[in-house]
Amino acid sequence: MIPLDPRNTAAIAQVVNPDPTGPRVWFLRVPAPLDPQRRPLWVSANDHSHWRVRQSRAKVWRESARIAAQAARLPKGIQRVAVDVAVHYPNGSRRRDAANLSPTAKHALDGLTDAGFWPDDNDRHVASFTIRAGEQLARPCLSITLTEVPDGH
Repeated sequence: MIPLDPRNTAAIAQVVNPDPTGPRVWFLRVPAPLDPQRRPLWVSANDHSHWRVRQSRAKVWRESARIAAQAARLPKGIQRVAVDVAVHYPNGSRRRDAANLSPTAKHALDGLTDAGFWPDDNDRHVASFTIRAGEQLARPCLSITLTEVPDGH
């Protein structure tokens, strides 16, 4: 198993609700787990690594997201949300394709399930899912914006 970088347990998170009459919105930043050479352990749709390597990376992303959600004190039992994931690559990165990192985002969403944010990350609870490239940052990470959606929408 790939060990967690200690900085991953210090996830940056905040609750955002600019309009008290509008839907609740939460913002969560999940720092990328790093390998010993300090490279992010992305899980790519194009990854043809051995299944154990992919499984190990999936596990650290899931655990990192769970820790970040708990550190951010996200509420529990939310029923329906729209999910927007921004992938932040390190400064000076070569050309990237954020859509290829949808497996990484999926493992992070599994971590939110483990934290109890929602009962499951299936279509009943996730109204929509988008993934996009975010601005380049010194530390690679995922920024996850969760917007509550009323039932029936």
